[in-house]
Amino acid sequence: MAFSLRDRVAGDAHSNTLKEKGYDRARLAILVLASASGGVVSVGEESLRLGIIGCGMMGRRHLEALSRLPDIKLMAFCDVLTERAEELAHRSGGTVYDNPERMLDEAALDAVYVVLPPFAHGLAERAAIERRIPMFIEKPIGADLSLCREIGAMVQEAHLLTSVGYHNRYRRTVRRAGDIFRSDRPVMACATWTSGLPLAPEQLTSRAWTLQRARTGGRFAETAGHSVDILRAFMGKVVAMSAFRAPPRAFNREACQEYDLDDVEVVMLQFASGAVATVSVTVAAQAGAGTTLSVFAGRHTAHFSGWEHNLHLVAVDGEGCRTDEDYPAEPPSWADWDHWRRTGSLSQVEAGASDDAFTIENRAFIKAVRKGDPGSICTTYADALETSEITLGIANCLGTGRKL
Repeated sequence: MAFSLRDRVAGDAHSNTLKEKGYDRARLAILVLASASGGVVSVGEESLRLGIIGCGMMGRRHLEALSRLPDIKLMAFCDVLTERAEELAHRSGGTVYDNPERMLDEAALDAVYVVLPPFAHGLAERAAIERRIPMFIEKPIGADLSLCREIGAMVQEAHLLTSVGYHNRYRRTVRRAGDIFRSDRPVMACATWTSGLPLAPEQLTSRAWTLQRARTGGRFAETAGHSVDILRAFMGKVVAMSAFRAPPRAFNREACQEYDLDDVEVVMLQFASGAVATVSVTVAAQAGAGTTLSVFAGRHTAHFSGWEHNLHLVAVDGEGCRTDEDYPAEPPSWADWDHWRRTGSLSQVEAGASDDAFTIENRAFIKAVRKGDPGSICTTYADALETSEITLGIANCLGTGRKL
């Protein structure tokens, strides 16, 4: 385990305060040593103590990913519906809580997962920041842009290690295209998210919030944030936006009473490079194609298809000869990912067990916590906030009718 002074110790970090929060004598000695040295202290392969706040569908998925990693102890589970926390605690051990502040005070965690619906963010993040506990936050980081900015400022002031769950950046196919677009700059991109209504009637009791703009931040923010995150990685800073919509029930005329999402949202983004992208979202296409993303550069075109982001890559050489290659989104290995992060090279390293992108993003966060170094993380809170400035900015304007 590794402890970083900036991530784990606030001010002088008096020993009495740390003892009150549950640190044993050995852990306290490590923190004191870190404070004295001003650096990072490594403690071999001691198990990391983790907790999860939010034990619904995504909380369960993170638990499954973490259960495949070595030297991890799931110590605490928190949910306002304690039966959900009890279910996860039954599977892996740990203590059940219904209050994140109490959990973080009592469980002596090395890191915490904040896996909450968009509308429920705020209390858990503030509690983790105040206690200098590194956190993984599932996307989107919130439904309220002002709150996201407040949390972002607190994270920056605390120099806290964070990771946000835009896991598509870890996919081998996305990395392959990203390497190409560093030298062959994109000029245009098109992304689509197409489906029918996101819930069946029998799901309304537990997940009606997914149909409500105020609680999701809007369908564009809830889903297309993944595409915006990738486009920002490929194409750089967004400098201008415009958007059009088909309002609720323009096409989904028989939607339930809870539904107030736009039936269609089409957004245009202009980047500092001069490149332009469109991102289109609809929940009124029952035979929708799911997720697509096409990125066009001078000599390369990348077509991604499906949630897995399978890649069809087209290239034209200096003589105009065209080549087509397919890169299925087969599970990459952690060894390959780690090699790419350290060297920038897409080698064919395949040592070790294969993992999906979801597991790899968890490995990257755990490695960062151990080392006190965010170098393995693709999307920090500050980076995710830039995506939210776009997605929630669009949602706010579409919801109020204001011009961008």
